[in-house]
Amino acid sequence: MATQILANFVGYQGVIYYCLSYNHKTVVYRDKLHKNLVVINSTDIGVSFPEYSMEKKVLGNKLRVHGEASRLDQLSGMPWLTGLQDYIFCGEISQIPEKTTPAHVQRVQVKSNVERVRRRHMKRHNLNEGEVKIKIPLAVEKRLNLPYLIVNSESTQQKFRLFVRQEKVAEHYSGQFNTYGLSKGATVHLF
Repeated sequence: MATQILANFVGYQGVIYYCLSYNHKTVVYRDKLHKNLVVINSTDIGVSFPEYSMEKKVLGNKLRVHGEASRLDQLSGMPWLTGLQDYIFCGEISQIPEKTTPAHVQRVQVKSNVERVRRRHMKRHNLNEGEVKIKIPLAVEKRLNLPYLIVNSESTQQKFRLFVRQEKVAEHYSGQFNTYGLSKGATVHLF
């Protein structure tokens, strides 16, 4: 039996709850939520991970989606959770709590993927694979020590690790979110 998780779809004006099996969290985020944020050209819907842990390097078993109630209605009205009905419980949209903590939830990238750097170096300097392996050893690769999801890019159709940093901040800031629901500037409500 799959472990159950709670995913909250949270708006500045409301909340909608979904219960998903743990095994389906990545599918929901990667294959469902991201694709539908692309479809609706969303820049005003963000996500957070209430059980995020830097110590354990996990995003946790909860996913919370933030946005205005009308946008959450639009998102929840789409058939994006088709095929997951056995794992989903939908609640009503309701008010967020008065006491919340602002947080940035952002994607973190390292530009030093060794294979990518090697391919680029081979093209630019007309080197073969053996030469470039000597010139650029695996030891130069920087690795992130952050929780991540493996996601599919809608634009490139490639899978990649989406490293996520979620940190509390002093004030709420408005701004735009990408189609993964992440933002370097805008904050979401943690509760």
